[in-house]
Amino acid sequence: VLMVQVENEYGSYSLVPDTAYLTYLRDLTASLVGKNVLLYSTDPNGSIDRSSIAGVYQAIDFLYWGQTNTNASWWWEQQAAAQVNSMAGPPMNDEFYPGWL
Repeated sequence: VLMVQVENEYGSYSLVPDTAYLTYLRDLTASLVGKNVLLYSTDPNGSIDRSSIAGVYQAIDFLYWGQTNTNASWWWEQQAAAQVNSMAGPPMNDEFYPGWL
């Protein structure tokens, strides 16, 4: 196992960051999988700041709910901005939907 997703789009459902809950999830997951597994989370642009915490790599969802910006560099910039509260790493698109399924 290389990576484990701690949660999925939590920031989409919370109006304010719940760092106590996210920290609990991070610590619980780390205790179960060990220190050599990368923990990550994902959110669409606009809610990353509500789920990004230290020690959890923040991935980003692309083209979410009709987003028309198809310039990949713009998306990478959004992800890079989220890494301020998280951890550095390469750009990662966790979900890509061309439209609602």
